[in-house]
Amino acid sequence: MKKNLYIYCSGGLGQEIAEYCKRIQEKYNRWNKIYYIDDVRQEKVFDGFEVFTYEEFKKIADKENSEVVIATGEPDARRLLFDKVDSDGYNFATIVAVTSIVEPSAKLGKGVVVAEFCHISTNAVLNENVFVNLHACVGHNCIIKKNVVVGPGVIIGGETTIGENTYLAIGTSVKNAINVGSWCIAAMNSAIIHDVDCGKIVAGIPAKVIKDNIEHGVFKKN
Repeated sequence: MKKNLYIYCSGGLGQEIAEYCKRIQEKYNRWNKIYYIDDVRQEKVFDGFEVFTYEEFKKIADKENSEVVIATGEPDARRLLFDKVDSDGYNFATIVAVTSIVEPSAKLGKGVVVAEFCHISTNAVLNENVFVNLHACVGHNCIIKKNVVVGPGVIIGGETTIGENTYLAIGTSVKNAINVGSWCIAAMNSAIIHDVDCGKIVAGIPAKVIKDNIEHGVFKKN
């Protein structure tokens, strides 16, 4: 029996993931229906999909026949939403866009999303709730830990480890065999050629620490 897919968050990233899922659906007919979960949006139908709050979702969703994907680009928000859904006992979808390549020896954890035109190389491990954005490349034998967000055009060299809840912004390059700690942020177009300690924000070519990531936030709120 096909499951229903629930995309948690209907903002910009959620809408992008919905487009990937529509193409997957056209090619493989993978799900019964696709919905949004959103605790802020007022519309009950958005972008062609029904919208439920999380509390509404819990009342209607059969755990055995439902799966969820987190659709926010903020690592800490991804962590909080994932942990909430996981603790309530729901399943997670692992989604690979139809134009991306994941080598057979690579391993993708639950809730991983790989966007369009990406390459996940041999023996790479993407742990739960990782999001890999457009045109990114994860090299061989990399370990990408949970809740990491890999931005568009990011290149990660082989045998590199990226710690939990880290954000690599657009165009970041990471040299092979590097360790980047948890709760780090790499600014746009950073070139990381040395290990980065946990909780640091780096920028530049080569990347240097500019400050501590005290707030654990990437996107500033107005």
